[in-house]
Amino acid sequence: MENKAEHSQEQELGNRINLGKKALITNSLDMIQRAIYYVVAVLVFIMVSSNVIQVFYRYGLNAALRWPEEISIFCMMWVTMLGAAVLSRRGAHITMDFVLSRLSGKSKRTLLGILFALCLIFYVAMVYYGYKFAALTWSYRSPNTKLSMGMLYSAIPLGFFLMTIFTLEAASVELKKK
Repeated sequence: MENKAEHSQEQELGNRINLGKKALITNSLDMIQRAIYYVVAVLVFIMVSSNVIQVFYRYGLNAALRWPEEISIFCMMWVTMLGAAVLSRRGAHITMDFVLSRLSGKSKRTLLGILFALCLIFYVAMVYYGYKFAALTWSYRSPNTKLSMGMLYSAIPLGFFLMTIFTLEAASVELKKK
């Protein structure tokens, strides 16, 4: 009898520790997501500001600048990849769930597992090849701002790395549902 009570207490303690780890991971991912929001807001501000400056110089002063277009391209790339990562965490990407919505129980979890696995394979491949491409282009400079092209392409592996983490989180939640 005493052995069962000890086992039950140990199991309860183990569950609390697991819940603590889950809360820590979820809180960490929440902080990352909030940081992404701020970074995206700053990048959108820079992108819009550089476009306004470009329009003013081109049409107001009749003297087009070269650098605002490059700044906008860099910002747009980073906004796109960071935004895609946040959408991945929210489950807000476009989906066609007409098959998934008709399934339930084990068959639904199986199909979800396959879909998560396919996404993760793609994301990991994009992290790997995106990193290789960013490293390959790091020494190349953009013509007007002289920023590293590798800095531009670094958005790809970082964005897909974040999508990988967020998809792992979603998979751990969704695949445990009954």
